[in-house]
Amino acid sequence: YWAKSFRGRWYDTGCDVEFTENGNIVVLGTTKSFGAGENDFWLLFLDKKGNIKWQKTIGSSTDDYGKSITVLPDGDIVVVGSTLLDFYYTWTVNMHNNGILKWEKIIKYAKDKLSLSGTPSKKMAILSNGDLVIGICKEFPSSYTSYIVCLDKDGSGKWSETVCGVCIKAVTSTN
Repeated sequence: YWAKSFRGRWYDTGCDVEFTENGNIVVLGTTKSFGAGENDFWLLFLDKKGNIKWQKTIGSSTDDYGKSITVLPDGDIVVVGSTLLDFYYTWTVNMHNNGILKWEKIIKYAKDKLSLSGTPSKKMAILSNGDLVIGICKEFPSSYTSYIVCLDKDGSGKWSETVCGVCIKAVTSTN
């Protein structure tokens, strides 16, 4: 048993934890202390004893918030969060287990020529063919609209669906 805290000088918070096949720990958070902008994704890769093997910030010059991580069967790490452009959009990043970027994708939505932004769901699902399914919920004053997006293993969009009146909080696979 061990307990550690990781922080910088400003507002830093953790939001998701995953374990690799060999017992290493991947922690995703948001940091204002490190990185490129106001807030950035903060990814820590820890050994079994909680020692930092590597850490990485991912961000733009505006606000970026980490939300969810998944460790893929091949050991790659997928990070999903939000980035502020003209609205908050979903930002998906895939990296090798050593922190080197493989691909990234910003998911924008347009419905009736109106761009919408949303908050990524806490979890994403990995299908048996390696596709990644992400749920995104957009809250309006009196209703919700959810988007379900499927990306292939290279980050290309395969399909998407819009579901009105519900807020998707998690996505799971029944493979």
